[in-house]
Amino acid sequence: MKKQLSGIITLFLALLVQISFAQDKTVSGKVTDMSGPIPGVSVLIKGTQTGTQTDFDGNYEIKASTGAVLQFSFVGMKTVLQTVGKSNIINVMMQEDAENLQEVVVTALVFQGTKNH
Repeated sequence: MKKQLSGIITLFLALLVQISFAQDKTVSGKVTDMSGPIPGVSVLIKGTQTGTQTDFDGNYEIKASTGAVLQFSFVGMKTVLQTVGKSNIINVMMQEDAENLQEVVVTALVFQGTKNH
């Protein structure tokens, strides 16, 4: 009887731990660079299509589970990956990605039509 009770309690505790890890929590923070907050940064849960963007002040809020990886990306900046841990606040400092912005190509087309009378 004592052995069965111990087994049941162990099973119950294992289920309780699984349930607590599977729950989503609200993660928030601010995304900045050297000059201040960055509006419009994409914040995605890696491997999913769940995401959001930073507001005008660089703030974001997203529901994610512990262990999920948040991917922060913005044109001209290096992508940043952050794993969700115990804290509900993840602030990110982004850096310029000079390798991907070496050239800019500008093209223009001019069409001249013929007049038919």
